[in-house]
Amino acid sequence: MQEPDLLPTEILAPSAGTVGQPVTLSAKVRNAGGSMNSAVNPTFTNYFRVRNAATDATVSGSEQYKVANSIAAGATSPAITGSWTPQVTGTYYIRFCADRNNNPDTGSVDESNEGNNCANSATFTVGTPPVILPDLTAVNVAGPSSAIVGQAISYSGQVRNSSTGGPVNQTFTSYLRVRDTL
Repeated sequence: MQEPDLLPTEILAPSAGTVGQPVTLSAKVRNAGGSMNSAVNPTFTNYFRVRNAATDATVSGSEQYKVANSIAAGATSPAITGSWTPQVTGTYYIRFCADRNNNPDTGSVDESNEGNNCANSATFTVGTPPVILPDLTAVNVAGPSSAIVGQAISYSGQVRNSSTGGPVNQTFTSYLRVRDTL
């Protein structure tokens, strides 16, 4: 009886990421060998690692272990997914290994080829979030239609932030500009 041969496939990386925003990790496992003995190995463990493309080092805290069910000969697993939130800008790739536990050189399934269990995604770049500046607009401005020289007048109004960047935590000053005619 031919042993199974578990291969990573369809390792999907995002096209880009943003610091502080989660990105989805996704891969599938194909059994290119014989049937798995589901009585002996009803499940097996896989892992994702996000690696820095410049240093080839695993990003701290990015390793995730995911369990998959036994796969028939010639079949492919459903998508196995994870999530990672980048903390630093840079270029990264996903390393996915089928049938690997916390010892990266071993797994629980005896395979015909133990040397083809890992593969990498394409690289993707993580950038900084865009800076969204405030967009302040004077609204509901009201005042008298006429005034007497030397007399005080009252006026009122509101300032609205039309930006999507959230509240403005700044102090600002409003000015009344007086013209000869309206």
